[in-house]
Amino acid sequence: MNNTKLHNDYESKNSNWLLQLENKWVYAHYNSIKHKKNCGFIPQSSEGQDAFANIRFAIRGMLVTYIIIVIAYISPYPLTVYTVWVWYFFEHYKMIHEDKMMSGYPYLEPSSLSMMPVIIAIPILFIGYLIMVFLGGLVEGSLNTAIVQFSIPLFILGVFNFREWRKKQKDNSLE
Repeated sequence: MNNTKLHNDYESKNSNWLLQLENKWVYAHYNSIKHKKNCGFIPQSSEGQDAFANIRFAIRGMLVTYIIIVIAYISPYPLTVYTVWVWYFFEHYKMIHEDKMMSGYPYLEPSSLSMMPVIIAIPILFIGYLIMVFLGGLVEGSLNTAIVQFSIPLFILGVFNFREWRKKQKDNSLE
């Protein structure tokens, strides 16, 4: 598994700092599991390359979503709810590809319901929008409203990231 061949065209020292950072994020999960005995994932296979391409797509989507969150923060409307849902879509998409690496099948089956949590999140989006409008209406002034409407989705993202961090810590302690 220790192959020095580059996995793709992006993985070179001559690439810019953003691509190098992106590569670090793309290969982070694989680097944490490649030493395990039951890891059947082969990064040089076409399925392995597809998995890395899908993870790269999800990371780029999350980066764009972070930029949109700044625009949503400036907006007088509670648009951060929508960007949090889009970020959740990309994060979940990345997570399902990483989770499939241990089984040796990184591609998604056509009949898989792995995106069901994202679909279930749609009604939560509209409920969240109403909650954001209500909470934003409790404070005076557009700046305070924007701060309240921006900080709640950030708190939700923080809770989600904390859960993922705890899950990884738990998995590492079981080894």
